[in-house]
Amino acid sequence: MNFYISKIRLWFRHGGEPRDLEFFNDKVNVITGDSSTGKSSVLKIIDYCLLSERSTIVEDVINENVAWYGLVFYVDDMPYTIIRQAPTVESAEMKVLFREGEYLPDEPIADLDDIRAKAMVKMNELFHINSKLKLESKVKQHFRHNLIFNYLTEDIIATESTYQDLRFFRRDEYSNILNDLFKLAIGVNEGKLRELESELQTAQTREKNKKRAQEKEQENKDIFEKTKVEIANQVEELGLGAATDFGNSPTAWAANIKSIVENCNLQFKNEEANRQRNEIEMALVKVRERLGYFESLEKEYKIYQKRLERQNESLVPVEYVKKHLSELMTYQETGQLLRELTEAWERIKQNYEPDLKLPEDFENTKKGLIREEQKLVADWRKLNPYRIDQKDIVWIRKAIILAERMEKELTKEPKLTITDEMLVQYGETISQIEEKLVRLRAKNENALGNLNDEIEKYFKCQKGISEAYRNYKPVYSMDEKMLMLVTDDGEYPKANVGSKSNYMFLHLCYFFGLHDLLMKNRNEQIPQFLFIDQPSIPYYADKNTAIVSKNGEITNDDREKLKEAFRLTDMFMREMIRNGHFQIIMIEHAEEDYWNNLETFVTRYKFRNGEGLIPSRITHRRND
Repeated sequence: MNFYISKIRLWFRHGGEPRDLEFFNDKVNVITGDSSTGKSSVLKIIDYCLLSERSTIVEDVINENVAWYGLVFYVDDMPYTIIRQAPTVESAEMKVLFREGEYLPDEPIADLDDIRAKAMVKMNELFHINSKLKLESKVKQHFRHNLIFNYLTEDIIATESTYQDLRFFRRDEYSNILNDLFKLAIGVNEGKLRELESELQTAQTREKNKKRAQEKEQENKDIFEKTKVEIANQVEELGLGAATDFGNSPTAWAANIKSIVENCNLQFKNEEANRQRNEIEMALVKVRERLGYFESLEKEYKIYQKRLERQNESLVPVEYVKKHLSELMTYQETGQLLRELTEAWERIKQNYEPDLKLPEDFENTKKGLIREEQKLVADWRKLNPYRIDQKDIVWIRKAIILAERMEKELTKEPKLTITDEMLVQYGETISQIEEKLVRLRAKNENALGNLNDEIEKYFKCQKGISEAYRNYKPVYSMDEKMLMLVTDDGEYPKANVGSKSNYMFLHLCYFFGLHDLLMKNRNEQIPQFLFIDQPSIPYYADKNTAIVSKNGEITNDDREKLKEAFRLTDMFMREMIRNGHFQIIMIEHAEEDYWNNLETFVTRYKFRNGEGLIPSRITHRRND
């Protein structure tokens, strides 16, 4: 996140021209000076303007003289201004002016809606804070939480085990959320991991439910088609027409069947129609009875003719012998036998002479009866358009049940809404989520190793730490929340590395390695900014003045180590500028000749000879 501070402005209570402090991007902006000149209050002013809940600015001299504090900063090349009223005992709710652009009026005036809560919302948006992100700590994240990675304060820069100054923020929630913030900072996104795992489970459940739903839809469709065939067969069995007579609309089927049943009911209730039906049915009985006689007679006659044919066929051999007698032996007895057989055959032939014949009008009479039967049947059908016999009431009941079944089971045809293509898409979605999970898990597992690699890069380049630890490797412990030194042979990590100077270098390596990783990961929530408060603290510790040796300077060894700290900072800045942008604001006791030859260092302000953060002209005006 490309963030840098452009200007700090102080408006004074008792008049006078405001005081501006201006800073450059891609530089180490150094404010140096004597003790008690307000140098360390610069961070407290910056933090107050960045919407801290309570002010920690020194009351004497600074807060008693300042009416408003202003901060102009840039986010991705866009300027923004935050102005806050100096805290007083009377002001329960401190006013905050948040404006886009550089807004530095001669005298700030706050409206009713210029309050901290609205400014917090705007800043959360600028810092890309995801309000929906569920953290393990259950703390609702805001942009200020991430500032713990931007402040290397004088209270921790040379401590043994504190690498984020949580006490500076004076709220317990920072301790609770630290693990979440650190993991997010180095690229361990457990919230996203849980989100993807939940998304995968949801997608798998959705696919499973869709498959079941598809099976159920197909089952309902099959049942519907089977029922449709059954009902179609019943329609035909009841003589209500072919299954296709009513088209594909079950509603039309049911309506027509009900209409038919109603017509039948009306017919059954029509006495004249009933009388005509009875007369026709009686006439049909008589006609069919007569037709039965004709059919029986015709059948018997055909049998009679066939019998004669068989008898004639049985006498054929006698004729054959008679015709071929000359070919046989000419015995007297044979001739006598043949004559007797011939006479017998003649007598039989005369006795079975077919003198019986059907009457000449037999066929015409039969055809007339058939025509009469057909006419009676046609007349009966006019009175009975459907096959209704003596079971009239049963038929009607079946027809009514059939119509009701049509309306109940066939009116709403099941639809196949879930296609195979849809299931394929669900499967592809699951595969995509699984692939994201694999990549994210790998990224999470490698995140701490990546941080250690970046820290080691700066550790190897520095020469300030004691010679005894030069061959060690820095490893950040997430459990202890601090850097430890280990050897290549895996010796138990060393947490205690002796002097404050060593710890100062470890802190620099940690912060530089962390921000290098943040830039490589293109982190959008943590600003590309560091406030470093007095790297020289280890060399001035427990000494009330910067001049400690006999000749008025710190010892040569300490001097070289301090120069090495500045050189390492310059190296870090050049590395960051090669890849993007970065800004450091540094507070220092030491003189500028320690960093004059460093490329990225620039001395912005010197608070010496009675001049400090609050100009003497302001304090004199107040005293007057």
